[in-house]
Amino acid sequence: MSLRTVVVLLALAIGALAMRNRVSHSSQSFEATLATARTAGVTLVLEFSMTGCGACRAFERMTLAKPIVQDALKQVQFVEYNVSESAAAHALAERFNVRVYPTVIAVDAEGREHARSEGPPAKTVSSQRVDPRPLTDVPT
Repeated sequence: MSLRTVVVLLALAIGALAMRNRVSHSSQSFEATLATARTAGVTLVLEFSMTGCGACRAFERMTLAKPIVQDALKQVQFVEYNVSESAAAHALAERFNVRVYPTVIAVDAEGREHARSEGPPAKTVSSQRVDPRPLTDVPT
C-alpha cells in the first residue's frame, strides 16, 4: 500500500464511528482483533482517544458526514480504544508509543505499525481511492 493511500486511510478511519457494523471497541484483545482482520483479509486500523479530548471529538465530527469516509471504512477493520476507559487500551497505547490524541495507526497482519496519524483532523478529506488489501499483500 502506498504511503499516500495509508495516510488517506488514516485520515478517514476516525469516521468509522458512523459505520457501527465495521467498528468495534476494545472489548476484544488486540490479538483477537488482529486475527479477525487477518482472517477477513483487511487492514486493521486502530484509533486511540481519551475521554474529554476535544481534538478526538472534533476528528469524529469533521468526518462523520462525509460519504467518502463511509465508503472507505467499509474496506477495513477499525477499532476504537479509549485509554480513559480501559487499562487494556492504555497498555496498547503504551505498546504503540501513543503520546498525542487522537492517534490512528494502521497495522499489518503481524501487528506491526505501518502508518500513523496524530492530533487534530485536517480541514479536508481526500477522495483518493483506498486500497482494501491487507498491508502485507500490497507492494510498497
